[in-house]
Amino acid sequence: VFGYALFEQPRDGANDSTVVVDALSDSGTNAVAGEKLVFIHCAFENLAGLQLDLLAPDKVVLEVATHEGSTEEDIEIGRLALTKIRESGFRLAFGPDVLEPAYASWRPLAAFIKLALAGMPNDQAERVVKLAKSSSHAEVVAEQVDTVEQYELMKRFGVKLFQGRWFAQPSAITDRAVQTSQATIIQLINLVRREADLGDIEELIK
Repeated sequence: VFGYALFEQPRDGANDSTVVVDALSDSGTNAVAGEKLVFIHCAFENLAGLQLDLLAPDKVVLEVATHEGSTEEDIEIGRLALTKIRESGFRLAFGPDVLEPAYASWRPLAAFIKLALAGMPNDQAERVVKLAKSSSHAEVVAEQVDTVEQYELMKRFGVKLFQGRWFAQPSAITDRAVQTSQATIIQLINLVRREADLGDIEELIK
């Protein structure tokens, strides 16, 4: 096992990356994935709202989706923002869209390029893998691998990282640390209501 991809069904208007990052910042990546990497899917427009400073950058890979209809200016703004995130220690993953000419400036930032196999013809998958290897230093990850045939095919193309139901079914994680965090917030509210000593409030916040 190289790493784990974490997903969360959106609830109460929160996007999946916000919920996952909040949970990880509460419990830490070790509680969820041990010493392995954690891959978190993030829409680019939501990156600015994530509390990335609460995560361990050496343990987290941010999977950033390109935005359809982005202008050259949008892409350049994105490159600058992603460069800062990369410089802070996080690794970045992109989908095959990053191989399009418009996103050439993003490619040097890529540690991983993820290729979803569902519905993709074999010859197209081979072209994408070759293009990824020739135009970037990123490691290709074949995802949605559901059969041994898909695994063997991508292995022949030189792919070494795989994700899909042929290897393991998704499993649920119950993050009890989120409940603990909620209890702490209630304690803080009670301290403020009682006009408690600032030292007590500060200790609880820490």
